Amino acid sequence: MVAASPTALGRAALGYLPARRFSRIFLAVSATLVLIIIIHAHFYSLSPSQIQDRIQSTWGSTARPTSQNQQNGQRPHSNKPHGGQHKPHGDPVDDTYNSTLGFEKVFYINADKTDGNTRTNSRTDRQDAMNIIAHSTNVKLTYEPGVNGKEMHPNALPESSDGMGPNQVGCWRAHANLWQRIMAEDISTALILEDDADWDVNIHDILALTSQHMRESNTLRGRDLTEYERAATPYGLDWDLMYVGHCWDDRNWDDSSHINYLDPDAPDMGEMEDAYKNEVESYGYEVRNNTRRRLLIPTWGPICTVAYAVTQQGAKKLLYNIGGYKGMSAPVDLAMVGLLKDGIVKGVTAVPPIIVPFNIDGKSDINNGPVEKPIGPLHGVSKNLKNSARSALAVLGEVPGSQPPEKVPEANPDTEP
Repeated sequence: MVAASPTALGRAALGYLPARRFSRIFLAVSATLVLIIIIHAHFYSLSPSQIQDRIQSTWGSTARPTSQNQQNGQRPHSNKPHGGQHKPHGDPVDDTYNSTLGFEKVFYINADKTDGNTRTNSRTDRQDAMNIIAHSTNVKLTYEPGVNGKEMHPNALPESSDGMGPNQVGCWRAHANLWQRIMAEDISTALILEDDADWDVNIHDILALTSQHMRESNTLRGRDLTEYERAATPYGLDWDLMYVGHCWDDRNWDDSSHINYLDPDAPDMGEMEDAYKNEVESYGYEVRNNTRRRLLIPTWGPICTVAYAVTQQGAKKLLYNIGGYKGMSAPVDLAMVGLLKDGIVKGVTAVPPIIVPFNIDGKSDINNGPVEKPIGPLHGVSKNLKNSARSALAVLGEVPGSQPPEKVPEANPDTEP
């Protein structure tokens, strides 16, 4: 049998098509290939932005955003000063009502103590309390474990820290871990709490007033908000530290600049410690039983780190100057005060504080060992608050439908700053 040639096979395969129809198909395929080559060459010569514009003009708003940030309603990363923040929308003061109080994150450090050579367990009792009050006041907390100073590598101990105890070194390292995390995760602003913190049940209203006055006044800023700060940040970004909480405060007597405003949720004279009463009155304002006033002042001498906000730039300065390249010889709160007084970092302090420490038996876990018998949180106290969130938890133990004791009506507060 003689094998058919390729030409013969080709003619046989196409033999059922009329010659004219085959010619038309050939021409159509050829034209399509030429058109594809022309389009590819044209788009190859365009920039990515020109190509995106062509897609937008053809398909309108259905074109997919060019980055994940834009898809989520955020600015592209390259346009964000000092890390990520919010997309401009509405009034940024309203962001104080979100679950992170207008900051990008709210962290809390859970204590991990060392007593002598014995490591105690993490304070799960404090984890319980922090999560209950946070949930009850619509605050989302991000957990950060404490550090056992006894277990730190000798080479990781700060230079000149020989006179500090392991609890003080561990406390510093826990805060330093968050300063590092703020940079690593590109966080623009964060509120850092310790696990004995307490705040008012109306914390969102209080911080909305704080935001409003920080944005409207240049008394402490010394300049106008930038376009980005005005459009997207509740508190601005021109500070390193914002002490919304402290245990005690010392003002700078050489600087009388401040912002004064009435806050219906601030403590009055009966709820405020004398130290804060005296500090408010040192600026020329009388504190009375029906006076609910708050000041924002340049940070100078706050004691303890129960609650402070930090910008990304501030975190970088703290990590460099405290325990890192520069070493440290004092507890972290005093080391931070040293940077403030030296002018290396700058901050704003709320007086009286917005967030305060909750003390059981008047003791702190940093410098004191455990009490002989555990004392429950109902026996603790939070000073300088009008309506403590921890105290408000007592309602969870009441019988549903029971009537709370009547509250004596409060006299009308002052109406003028």
